[in-house]
Amino acid sequence: STDTQYFGPGTRLTVL
Repeated sequence: STDTQYFGPGTRLTVL
């Protein structure tokens, strides 16, 4: 699955 993690405004990391 995919999971999008937000660390701050305009910052995100998508983990496959």
